Amino acid sequence: MTALWALAVLLSARPAGAQTYAAHPHIISLKTLTVFYHVTGPLSTLPMTHKDIPRGAVDIGEVSGSSCQREVNIPTSASLQATTITAAEGNGSYQKIIAQMRKTHPDLAGIYDVKTDIRSFAILFGLYSSQCTEVLARGYALPGAKPRVAAPAAPPAAKSSGIPASKAVPAGARSAPAKP
Repeated sequence: MTALWALAVLLSARPAGAQTYAAHPHIISLKTLTVFYHVTGPLSTLPMTHKDIPRGAVDIGEVSGSSCQREVNIPTSASLQATTITAAEGNGSYQKIIAQMRKTHPDLAGIYDVKTDIRSFAILFGLYSSQCTEVLARGYALPGAKPRVAAPAAPPAAKSSGIPASKAVPAGARSAPAKP
């Protein structure tokens, strides 16, 4: 009987190439009456390991980021199974988290050894809830590559003083007394 059962399981299984996976980019689920819904969640990703980083890459240490989605549910009656009016907003995607990491590490070329987590928080049985995607990884930079984030803007030049910007003294700064 067990051999027959094992044969049935093997015949019903699909080959590995025929298996499909559909990623769903939404974390916060829809409730009954949705008024506003603008949510993006993380999709699946295949992270690199230390062996996969390019040759010559420089480890820049641990990098992390998080991004959240928020939801408000307003019940229409005092019943436990009341219809709710829902509004949800937020971008908890990996794309936003990587952009956040690049703001703090402008030379970041990629990440590896990635750990992800979802942190959920709810108040009053889901009247307000949030779900955050958190990513912790090791980052690497490529020597000689230009930073991906623009450099901060230069301070404004001195106006109407006739002094070149390179010799101007910032407001509030005291200049040294002139030598005789």
